[in-house]
Amino acid sequence: MDGAVAIQKGTPKLAPFHITKADGNITKAGGVANTWTDIWTYEVPLGTGVILQAGDTLAVYLEDATAEVGNYDCYIKLEVRDPSGLSVGQVFGPSLYNRVKEFQNRNTIARLGVYEPVKVYPRQKIVLCVKDNGAINASNSYFDLFTSKVAVPLAQ
Repeated sequence: MDGAVAIQKGTPKLAPFHITKADGNITKAGGVANTWTDIWTYEVPLGTGVILQAGDTLAVYLEDATAEVGNYDCYIKLEVRDPSGLSVGQVFGPSLYNRVKEFQNRNTIARLGVYEPVKVYPRQKIVLCVKDNGAINASNSYFDLFTSKVAVPLAQ
């Protein structure tokens, strides 16, 4: 080609996509006891879009300073935020921790309950928030959000 830009035509194809704490676009922070805290924040990179849909799965394992958190005193929620953080949409929860700690059993794993697909555009954030009676140790904790991505920006 002579410097011309190729334009992709048609509908972008969805690709299965796991977001985990190992992703290079994740920032993590330790939790603060008894307050909602952003534990993991995924910033959608330029040239990519994420589509959160009903049936996408979320699994989380959390530890505080010494061991796994309690099932009935820890809450989880998943939010989508604009780049400024001023506009927030909740896509999961708040839910008790015991609802999201299953990683393998497809019958009991937590699923997003959105009514229609949620498009998450480049530079927007998907944030996993936790409220527990102890401080969460993000380094010893992990999660898996199984969703879909597109390799081109989504039409806004």
